[in-house]
Amino acid sequence: MSIIQIDSNQRLDDIEHHFKVSAGPGAGKTHWLVEHIKNVLHYSNRLNKIRKIACITYTNIAVETILTRLSTSATRVDVSTIHSFLYRHIVKPYAFLIADEYGLNYSKLDGHDELNHSYSKINNWLELTNQKYFISEQNKLIHALDSVQWQLQDDGEIYLQLPATKAYVGKITHLYIKKASYIDYRKQHWSSGKIHHDDVLFFSYQLIKKFPYILEVIRAKFPYFFIDEFQDCNPIQLGIIKKIAESETIIGAIGDPAQSIYEFQGAVYAQFNSFRLPQIRFYEMNQNNRSTSKIINILNRVRADITQIPVRQIECDLPSLIIGDQSQTIYAIKNTYGIHDFCSLSRLNIDSNALKIELDNTSLVHNLFDRLAEDNSPIRRKILVCSVKAVELAREKKFKDSFKELSKIFPLNEFPLNFSLAFLVNILNEYDDFKDKSLSYFIEILRKNSRFEIPKLRKGKAKDLYDMHLYNQLSVCINIPEDMSLNKTIHKSKGDEFDNVVLFLKSENDLEFITNPELMINEEHRINYVAISRAKNRLFISVPSLDAANEPKFSEHFEILRC
Repeated sequence: MSIIQIDSNQRLDDIEHHFKVSAGPGAGKTHWLVEHIKNVLHYSNRLNKIRKIACITYTNIAVETILTRLSTSATRVDVSTIHSFLYRHIVKPYAFLIADEYGLNYSKLDGHDELNHSYSKINNWLELTNQKYFISEQNKLIHALDSVQWQLQDDGEIYLQLPATKAYVGKITHLYIKKASYIDYRKQHWSSGKIHHDDVLFFSYQLIKKFPYILEVIRAKFPYFFIDEFQDCNPIQLGIIKKIAESETIIGAIGDPAQSIYEFQGAVYAQFNSFRLPQIRFYEMNQNNRSTSKIINILNRVRADITQIPVRQIECDLPSLIIGDQSQTIYAIKNTYGIHDFCSLSRLNIDSNALKIELDNTSLVHNLFDRLAEDNSPIRRKILVCSVKAVELAREKKFKDSFKELSKIFPLNEFPLNFSLAFLVNILNEYDDFKDKSLSYFIEILRKNSRFEIPKLRKGKAKDLYDMHLYNQLSVCINIPEDMSLNKTIHKSKGDEFDNVVLFLKSENDLEFITNPELMINEEHRINYVAISRAKNRLFISVPSLDAANEPKFSEHFEILRC
């Protein structure tokens, strides 16, 4: 296999071959992809008003970025996420062909989303599948139902099941949820025209498998099919792409296996390197246009498959390894180094949210959502959880997501939208009053503003729980999609770059990704690699402690500061 070296400004002379481009962070993958699309638009004789280029990327933010860079050419390109593309071009127009087989009410299909778990649906499912002995374990059941994924097996069939790494989630008390029953739960939603994001992959795969002419339509509409962040594809997505590639359509895969960090969504590290198509051509981009040479030295130490060449030839400081807690690290960056504008990256959502409000990490309660099960009032729990999510999403200007949460307690068929709006505004107006107070206090605010009769807290486990924990201890557990702040998880930073980055690690052991990197087999190492590669000018890594005997391992590439 011969690999051709290219840079981010280099065009391909032959646009009618499948290709795979491997490139490290900061190489200019998105820039190259946009320029390649423009090149194809200019030279191809296989495009017209009806026939377009399909460009698949991983997030809605990335979609907007590519559309903006394409400018006036965007009308000739279908840029979308894989789920959006498959839904619009396969599921929505053809779902009626398999609707009866799967109990899908296709006439009510209106997009794809996370599923809204209602207690009635769960109870009906348990009764239908003879599992009523789980009826008191609603929260644990929801966790399991949220964890299942469609998985492609060696026999070419797709099954809805828990990933091997989460098999324990299916065990409740001493019994396991019946594996075959997971799809029965999904079918309850399908009967109402509601499908999960993951269901889009399932239905797409079944449709092209049972009705191959659908593939002919896709190929006729899209003679070119380019996939950005290809390493994030899961086996079902890859299977669909390979089916499209069997004739006529040119496939282009752009990605970086070292940035494969979505195992929890089914992505498989090895599949980028093993991806092959007939007469495919292989390219590599080894320049780094983003980071300083001293940051790149660390990146090159961590990975072995690509040695990046720095493009920015500027004077720069060594990255810093700061030994201290969270507050000490932030103080040192601001006062010792004089840097006030920086992005903090954390492994967990709760940690990044805590940094936003400067909540001491010793106050974090990682399992607080699970502990709400101690409240035996389902109505109170649901209103509390949905309200906290709605408030925090609104504060991050995620209003669509905020109202989606409110619709779970104020369904649009029962409550006008202006009711939800008024409820949210009233709660937000009191935010400064309740944010640092107990959950019991917040529940009283909800009782005052809700049209529902929320059960009053009395003596018992629930009152003790809500008295003991603060609103902000629950709010930091909220997942903010496509977080645009400067305090975010590493996963949400992927595709971004920042002048200055601080990576917060939990312990000295986490530094192993530098001292003994194993990117091929260790996803945690790849996650930290992604984090440090976001930095353009200054990189800081923070750990609570470091054995003095281990300092020499880092002294070549880091300035070490003990707080």
